[in-house]
Amino acid sequence: MSRRSTVLALVAAATVAVACACAALVGYRIVVGNDCAASDTFCYIGPTEKGTLIPVADRRPAGAVSSELIAGGAFRLADLRGQVVALNFWGSWCPPCRNEAPGLDAVYRALSPKGATIVGLTVQDLRADAEKFVRDASLSYPIVFDPNAKTAIQLGNVPMRGLPATVLVDRRGRVAAVYIGPVTARDVQPPMEALLAED
Repeated sequence: MSRRSTVLALVAAATVAVACACAALVGYRIVVGNDCAASDTFCYIGPTEKGTLIPVADRRPAGAVSSELIAGGAFRLADLRGQVVALNFWGSWCPPCRNEAPGLDAVYRALSPKGATIVGLTVQDLRADAEKFVRDASLSYPIVFDPNAKTAIQLGNVPMRGLPATVLVDRRGRVAAVYIGPVTARDVQPPMEALLAED
């Protein structure tokens, strides 16, 4: 084996090792092969353009998401069936997450009387930091504390490589959109209203 081949092989091995270590640290598994195609439930394969929805015929049920509410008590996505749900993955250390939270809170206040809700899922975070941000920002929507991002795996392997991420779930519990990166109220409210109008 030539020196160049040896170096390339070592670089490739190191890259795989780092990718696997990072995946373990941030709480998602790497989907290998065609795992998504075989699943009856949602499995992340790519983002949705902000403000748009996955066509009804292409939607799959969200996985069994459950965790602990930061204020105490249990959270189960299945308990919200019949409502339109926006799941917003964030961290108190993430500037774009902090910037989008007031707009999400405004959407929550506007749409919750109509049968929609927003749930914040704080991941890769410390409880005290998350609680302080929720308090300082006066967020009114429920917050799940999930430091290892297990809810992202349960939902369907939504990547937590970068935050924030927002997932819309329709009234039947099917994933209707996955927005990676920061969102504004204008990105989220119209599609949530469209989901409220669906049969």
